[in-house]
Amino acid sequence: MIKRSLLKVVSVLLVVALLGSMAPGAFASGVSPHVDVAEKPIEARQIPPTDLAKLAPYISISDEGLFTLSKKIPSSLGIPADVIKSVEREFSEINGHLKQLPREQRPYVVERNGARQVEWSLPTSGASINGCVYVAHWILDVVAWTAILYGAGLVTVGLFAEGTIYGIPVGALLQAIGLWDGVSGYLFMWVADTYYPNGVYVCW
Repeated sequence: MIKRSLLKVVSVLLVVALLGSMAPGAFASGVSPHVDVAEKPIEARQIPPTDLAKLAPYISISDEGLFTLSKKIPSSLGIPADVIKSVEREFSEINGHLKQLPREQRPYVVERNGARQVEWSLPTSGASINGCVYVAHWILDVVAWTAILYGAGLVTVGLFAEGTIYGIPVGALLQAIGLWDGVSGYLFMWVADTYYPNGVYVCW
């Protein structure tokens, strides 16, 4: 009896561990996404949301379609120098990917009906598998930063022109990682970094 009880306990623990290792939304798209947790913490998600909110007015998408951080950030904001450097490194990595694209395939900030939207018609990358498209992690970062900059900190369908990012419906992208329209950009960034460091397959 004792051996059987121990086996039951071990079995339950194994199931709990397995479920705990799965990413939110793992079943949302009907495809098993990449769920390898990053070995090292991503610097961006270690930055307090309050500091990111203070930095937002000093961040923009340039005319070249690249993310920029102003060099004139008032010391009165009380943002630590290492936080600023972390954001600069994050943008350097994102911009490195964007620079490989021609200008017409980089993000544009457009004014529509008195509101700012980000238009990004980047052709989908990689082979389609069972009707699904692979979205790299750096593109998830672009979504998060766009929300922080232009969406009052929220990821919404209306933030992106025609409701798409990377040529993919924003709603489908949110569903693929188990989130929802209007979710905080900070939470989006944390989930993407924690559960999808290798990107995700999106189906719609």
